[in-house]
Amino acid sequence: MRWWIFAAALLILVGWFPLMGLPGVVPLYLGYPLYELCFGAGSFEQTNATLGDNTWPMFLVLTTVWPILLPLGWLVAGKFSQSPPLHKYKNPIFFGFLLLSLSVVGCLGLLLFSR
Repeated sequence: MRWWIFAAALLILVGWFPLMGLPGVVPLYLGYPLYELCFGAGSFEQTNATLGDNTWPMFLVLTTVWPILLPLGWLVAGKFSQSPPLHKYKNPIFFGFLLLSLSVVGCLGLLLFSR
């Protein structure tokens, strides 16, 4: 568990300073299908076009938020898995939780910063 917390903190630091919010693109584009499903075809591109100067702050916020999901995914996988602790990252529950939560975080970030 401590390894995932360290990885999340490292990803936040690296994502903020040298990469300047670039890891925030990951949840944004993982949330693309969910956003299109909720708001209709073409809504993702239209919302992205209206972001303007809010794009970079949105990427920084998403870079800060989504690494926190790594330890949470580890806990969820441990709750529903009987595998040894080091093999929980291979669990499909871990990846399913991460993909679903990343897409929700990406959609929420797009909704919050596009208004």
